[in-house]
Amino acid sequence: MTKEKLLKIKRIFLDFRKYSLFNTIYFNFHYLPFKQAIFLPIWITYRNYCLFKGRLVIESDKIYSGMIKMGAINYCFNRPKGVAFVNRGGILKFRGSCFIGNDSIIEIGEKAILDIGTGFGMTCSELKCYKRITIGKYCAVGKKSRITDTDSHVFKNLKNNTVSVATQEIILGDNNWLGFRTLVLKGTHSCNDVIVSAYSVLTKRTEFVDKCIVSGNPATIVGVGYYRDPFDEDPKDHED
Repeated sequence: MTKEKLLKIKRIFLDFRKYSLFNTIYFNFHYLPFKQAIFLPIWITYRNYCLFKGRLVIESDKIYSGMIKMGAINYCFNRPKGVAFVNRGGILKFRGSCFIGNDSIIEIGEKAILDIGTGFGMTCSELKCYKRITIGKYCAVGKKSRITDTDSHVFKNLKNNTVSVATQEIILGDNNWLGFRTLVLKGTHSCNDVIVSAYSVLTKRTEFVDKCIVSGNPATIVGVGYYRDPFDEDPKDHED
């Protein structure tokens, strides 16, 4: 065995100390086909809460140990609470590496599809999917943010006797960077290489172009020709 392979095994072992071996083995072999589960691609911590009635799918040409991490501490000084992971019958699809940090919530409706591109990362934030949310490659979500494709209720218009639509699909392009406390509402369709300023609100009325900065409530374009290079930060977090 070469020195490089030994160093790689050592890094994996040191990294895995933050996770639960029992929870990891159970989760992988319970939700994944054997040919994928044997690699333990999903690492789970001790404090996660799981209510999983739907399907979990990994669509990637490369399956490796720890490619999807859920619940570990990620530069957070608060006591970690793991991930609240609730699937009421929908589909959670991963297309590559992913990091879901502590204090995060993932909620998927009965017939919903949450499709997460490779290189995705978030901590202390929420994904609520009751129709369909598609997230492109190398997207990053700032703390205390929320992405939801549902209003969780409907309202009636007395003038024309109509009822509102509670859910609308969300599509986030590749390399979107959502700042601290960003709110992404139903119907939002963004472009590639979008930077969203902190405390911004994205809706179906928000206009986007490739390589732009949006800000405000509701968000508007405040700069064009800007983008974040995810590989300049920490390339090991974006392995395919």
